[in-house]
Amino acid sequence: MSIKRKIIKKLMPVPVQVRHAEYSMVFSADDDLSRPSKYLLSVALEAIGNAREVSLEDLSARMKGPPYYPDIWPGEHYKLLAGLALSLKPKVVIEIGTGSGLSALAIKKYLSP
Repeated sequence: MSIKRKIIKKLMPVPVQVRHAEYSMVFSADDDLSRPSKYLLSVALEAIGNAREVSLEDLSARMKGPPYYPDIWPGEHYKLLAGLALSLKPKVVIEIGTGSGLSALAIKKYLSP
């Protein structure tokens, strides 16, 4: 274990035993100059509604083993991407992923033909 990790572990112990933990920072939003538009909020609400209804079991079936992120938290962003595809009906999508291709497959599944 690196010196940095040892110091962090000593100064900021993880309060519960979990498979993986990382520290993050939280910033105030009330003093942020930008605000979501009514359009952005309506798109988000529609996409969330769609995300509640989509099924990505076929994506989970492609995975070698658990955790099956398309079906559990914190992987539900895959459902949100599918919900956005249903809401926005884009003609072109550019997806820059992190290696597994699940995001692209989730979007592709719900794109208009």
